[in-house]
Amino acid sequence: LMFGYAYEEGGPWNEDGIKGISKYIQRVENLADRIIGNEQIEKEISKEDSEELKHILNRTIFGVEKDIIRFSFNTAVAKLMELTNEMIRIGNKYGNVKQLRETFKTFVNILAPMAPHLSEELWEKLGEKESVHLTKYPKYDENYLERNTITIAVQINGKLKDTIEIEKGEEKETVLSKAKQKDKIITALDGKEIVKEIYVQDKIVNIVVR
Repeated sequence: LMFGYAYEEGGPWNEDGIKGISKYIQRVENLADRIIGNEQIEKEISKEDSEELKHILNRTIFGVEKDIIRFSFNTAVAKLMELTNEMIRIGNKYGNVKQLRETFKTFVNILAPMAPHLSEELWEKLGEKESVHLTKYPKYDENYLERNTITIAVQINGKLKDTIEIEKGEEKETVLSKAKQKDKIITALDGKEIVKEIYVQDKIVNIVVR
């Protein structure tokens, strides 16, 4: 019911809505089994995936708190679902790594107001002695509320050839180097003379050739 409709507006009873949220709870339980029921893997995840997980986690901490205050429970649950999807993606890609386990523990803390009984059970399985409902709500890191990586276009003679992901404010030389490593750009530059390299910071790369 929290997820189906805005609190102020309400909505008609719909069994499909209950089935949908029940499937989500099952996904959370399956994720918990994978994380809690298996040993931690000593493996590093890529910088890009690490930053994305931190971004979504901190955005969830921030957003759910604001949503609860204004009784926007449906959007709060939607944010929790987004974080769950990201944790599942990381788990599938890297296994039971440290950052995933730490993120899941924080997730349980955020989930507690929405699913108190499930959260209490998961909290205990995580080895915590004190009730999750006596634990302070996690603090968000403002540095991770906005993405540090952006996608920009790479053009040859003003025509779009590919895109690349870069860090905001990244140096021109580094951005150009990344662009020239893309297969489509390598092909487009083959046999051509580079006349000029244009980089509009955080927006676009244009390589002029003849």
